[in-house]
Amino acid sequence: MRGGGTYGRGGRLGADGEGPVLAAGPVPASVHVPAAETLPPDVAVPASSPRLVVAWTQGHSVRKDDALAEALRVALERRTRRVLALWAPLLGWSMLARGTIDGFVGYCAEAVDFPPGALLALEAGCEFRTLEGGPFRVGFAGPDTTRCFVAGRPGVLDRLVALTREAVGAAVA
Repeated sequence: MRGGGTYGRGGRLGADGEGPVLAAGPVPASVHVPAAETLPPDVAVPASSPRLVVAWTQGHSVRKDDALAEALRVALERRTRRVLALWAPLLGWSMLARGTIDGFVGYCAEAVDFPPGALLALEAGCEFRTLEGGPFRVGFAGPDTTRCFVAGRPGVLDRLVALTREAVGAAVA
């Protein structure tokens, strides 16, 4: 039932465009498919997947000429399957918590988005590291420059940290 031939409920327009021609029985004008049935199954990407999908966020204070931010973004774009740089970081955090993406990399993350996102990730079993791989203390006070991190499930966190450590080394050198 596509195109202009559908007319309301159970009818169609006549060939000459005059009035509806009623069908002998019910004719569907549309079919409703609930959204939940159209979504892919909620299956986490296996840690052995060759190319990871990550979310990226950076704080508003990060300048366009920030060498480390650029090195991180370039490394992630080149070495992962996809980088989700969303205007709403909580979408990335919820995807990480559900297991639909592999990790989350933050550079000078904003204090507004970080606390609820970090809570979601921690409750889902994710761990946090610094960009260099050291321990990251999840806290909500202090300047944005203290919120540079890699978050992910234990099975993929080392792979993500290897990417960010390499990018940090390249930016500093």
